[in-house]
Amino acid sequence: MQTERDGTKLAAGQAYEFSFDDSAFLLRADGPYGSDAIKFLRLVFAGNPPGVLVNIQGAEKTRGCHPTACHIHATAVYSLIQRSAHI
Repeated sequence: MQTERDGTKLAAGQAYEFSFDDSAFLLRADGPYGSDAIKFLRLVFAGNPPGVLVNIQGAEKTRGCHPTACHIHATAVYSLIQRSAHI
């Protein structure tokens, strides 16, 4: 969650979409993931529990996702990505 599929670093102030085929973010002007959402997802994937995530300033603005729901969703997505990598 640091670079695009071609290795370009993700830039602040840009919007991205996530490609499951590439397991990477792709720059897209109307993409659903901005800098704050990507930073929050990094914290989720780092294994921070919902009790910690709920205290992050601005977490409630991250795609309208409650931290507990984001944690569950991100865990499920990560699991799917890991499984597809082993197929």
